[in-house]
Amino acid sequence: MGGRGPDPPPPVAPPAVFRDTGIFAATDPWTAHAEVTGEGCPAAGAGPSLASLRGLDEVSGAAFYCAMVRTIDRYNDRIDGERRFLRGYVERLHRNGPDGVTEEDGVRMARILIKYRALGDGEGGAHYFSAARYKSPSMRDAVIERTARERVGRSGPPVDCVRWEGGGWKEGPLTGDGCFGDLLKKIQPIPSSMVAVQAMKETGNGSSRQARRDFNYFGLQALFRSPETMAEYSGCRPAERNPRRCILRFDDDPAFLGSLDEYFNRFNASPLGLYADFRERRWDMIEGGRSGRSCSDARSLAGRIGGYAEDPGYVEGVAGMIGAMCPIGCAAGRAE
Repeated sequence: MGGRGPDPPPPVAPPAVFRDTGIFAATDPWTAHAEVTGEGCPAAGAGPSLASLRGLDEVSGAAFYCAMVRTIDRYNDRIDGERRFLRGYVERLHRNGPDGVTEEDGVRMARILIKYRALGDGEGGAHYFSAARYKSPSMRDAVIERTARERVGRSGPPVDCVRWEGGGWKEGPLTGDGCFGDLLKKIQPIPSSMVAVQAMKETGNGSSRQARRDFNYFGLQALFRSPETMAEYSGCRPAERNPRRCILRFDDDPAFLGSLDEYFNRFNASPLGLYADFRERRWDMIEGGRSGRSCSDARSLAGRIGGYAEDPGYVEGVAGMIGAMCPIGCAAGRAE
């Protein structure tokens, strides 16, 4: 992918919802991308960031939605980069075997495999580092980095992966259709409008205690057998009504990567069939030439998230909000 690429589009005038906030100069915690993120939303770098919205007493739905969409678009861009790297890595393995990849490429591949629960742990399972175990995303990232480097230092760049199949973990070559195909289905974007709408529902436009105190934007929880077991997990805050239920917290996370990582990993990396239907539907869209990121894709995929919340009307509510919000916040060229 050489070349400079097209010039970014000119900034759009900020809509009225942003004009009186006084936070246009706020620093976006992500690397700025010069792109328009949607009709009704300001260009990247021109509008409020999620970090700046946290300091306001009241935030409109449109302001929160647009800031969230911009953030999620960048996260989806990272996923696109992971997938491109996977394709290049597997192609080099095909051509030259392990000698075709560098040690640093092997470390990066190992990190990706860990993220998507596809790196064997040597004990018949897959490496997995739960967000609940770590007080901050940086702590978990450091453990994953160390694990990846130790794995490559001990065994060389990864040439195999593991995947859940038929009730157990199966190992196979990265270059095989099983592993490579499974990873391609996992390493795909999730429509930004769907993710943003779920964050709106879960946090009341970022106003909830979970969002402001725990940096948890998606109602992310875990359930333990006993409160004593939960005490071993520093990334947990016990729920008030159920001592066995943990509210995930992401301390020291101004870029909100911890909350996004955990949300995306639940959809993209969960084994045991969880959200497998979601991934299959998304893959069918992509195989059919769709982006998997448009407004219509978001509405379709929202029908596959029924296990996310206990509320029987949750899916219908998310789909309805996507229909209402997506026209003002979909990324340029992705609305359909």
